[in-house]
Amino acid sequence: MNILLIILILISFSCSHKQKSSIDINQEKKSLTLQKLNTDKLYGFKDVTSDLGLESVEATHIYVIDLNGDYREDLVFLPQFYSTPQFYIFDSKTNKFIKSEKEHFPGNLKASYLNFADFNNDGVVDVIVGPHGQKTELTKEPLKAFLGKVNNGVIVFKEVKNAFKLPKATITSSVFLDYDLDGKLDLFNAHWFGIENNKNIPYPDQLLKWDGKKFLEVSYLLKNEYEYNSDTSSYINAKPSFGVSICDIDLNGFPDILVSSSGGASNKLWLNLYDGGHNDRVFEDYGKESYFAHDDLGKFENLGGGNSVFSVCHDYNNDGIMDLASGEITFKVDNENRDRSSILTGKNVDFPPRFFRTEYTSTLMKGPWNQGDRRASWIDLNFDGLEELIVDNSGFPPKSQLLYFEHQKDHSFRDVSFDYGLGIMNPSGTVFFDFNKDGKMDILVGQTDVRMSGIKRRVFLLLNTMPRNKKRTLTVHLEGELSNRMGLGARVILYTDTRGALKQNIGSYGHQPSQSTSGLHFGLDRDKLRKAVVLWPYAKQNIHANKAPHRVVYDLSHLKFRKFLEIKLCENGKVLKDIRESCI
Repeated sequence: MNILLIILILISFSCSHKQKSSIDINQEKKSLTLQKLNTDKLYGFKDVTSDLGLESVEATHIYVIDLNGDYREDLVFLPQFYSTPQFYIFDSKTNKFIKSEKEHFPGNLKASYLNFADFNNDGVVDVIVGPHGQKTELTKEPLKAFLGKVNNGVIVFKEVKNAFKLPKATITSSVFLDYDLDGKLDLFNAHWFGIENNKNIPYPDQLLKWDGKKFLEVSYLLKNEYEYNSDTSSYINAKPSFGVSICDIDLNGFPDILVSSSGGASNKLWLNLYDGGHNDRVFEDYGKESYFAHDDLGKFENLGGGNSVFSVCHDYNNDGIMDLASGEITFKVDNENRDRSSILTGKNVDFPPRFFRTEYTSTLMKGPWNQGDRRASWIDLNFDGLEELIVDNSGFPPKSQLLYFEHQKDHSFRDVSFDYGLGIMNPSGTVFFDFNKDGKMDILVGQTDVRMSGIKRRVFLLLNTMPRNKKRTLTVHLEGELSNRMGLGARVILYTDTRGALKQNIGSYGHQPSQSTSGLHFGLDRDKLRKAVVLWPYAKQNIHANKAPHRVVYDLSHLKFRKFLEIKLCENGKVLKDIRESCI
């Protein structure tokens, strides 16, 4: 399978609650960028790749993570779609990223993707190493788990032997969640195709529970996922899964699982529900009821969905209901029934959750063409409290570029990609982090030469130079105690004097994903801080004798700052202005 296709060309859309999207684009006369940025139009961003020591780096996937515990984030690159990870450590003396010559993994390890998290809760980051996703190489590089240990400022990873019991199936995405809120991170594996009775068939996905030493099989909690038809030698409910994301869609405090399926198969929304029995939790697929499965045009066809790659959640219109951006591969020969990339706007607060699905196609280029989606991120780059949507549109040059959709106050989006000079062709693995600690999110993106050998393979590190105009920013770090150490899965609501903003600490997501900063970034505009409410991913008995996440309220009204502030919120209620301090 060629996994390099995948990228979304979005058009502007207006998806405010109970509204459909509108298109607002006027880019047809703008020229495309082939190998470099249009520096004449690079308003708001500065290319500092060479200044930071990254001029020779190539990357298809990028990971931002503090590897050595110095509270400055480092970088890990996968140069190719299956390659040996390269480590670049931030050096505070030179203010550059220095390539590490240390052996962080044993042997000549190769990977298609990585997922960093502290899943043994010792304060040092661990990692899942994803296999090469080729059906002819199912057993060459199985999924592996490594525990991290820092010695003299250098992190090394030691493999957890027999960490999994894995089927012969292609794992396209492996993401962390704490499904039962016991304080330990568990794992969900998305399977594309697998081998059963010497047949290559869609294979059921897998839910694994970490017991402190290994991951145990608990896939029986995925209701009907493993229903088997012996006559056809197939799992009748299995889909060719391509990407996974975690989000508490129904806002019951427990993480739900969103699975994007390829080949026209329906997407799945696994809602995490109380089963009333000894298992305590069970997952039921509400993809069809929620309209996440596919659009209305394909509901009467067996394979009437799309080539879905990922979804990523965010309450973009600040109505307290979770919304989604969902990406598709769309070919010019596809019929009208095939799903297109969409914004799914949350519709209701009752059960089950439902979305308004708004599909959009691009008028950026004239004539028929392929479009697709590899990755997208919600991020506030201009500090106004509204998240922009940044999209890796890649794989079909010359019509594949990095796209920037600016969020307007009426919750419409305007394509300003070329206004900002961000027409990077064939972008890959775009991530965001504040490398210079000025309170502004910067952009790090790889550029690949897929389907056009003239494109230079490289990375771009783009410094955010947008003027503040008295707008402030806040970055929130989380440290759990009973919860998992990184607070993955936590729901954070930040209240100012004019509004509330909801974010979920979702970690890694999507098909063979990259990984952005672990801090939650809030643009405050000119608002005053009031408080934060965090629902920590650890279940406690509430007054009704039901399990519910641990809820902590933090008074932030006393925090005074002019431009930006970085704080740590502790599960025990502390607010730390020095993020180097430990909560425990």
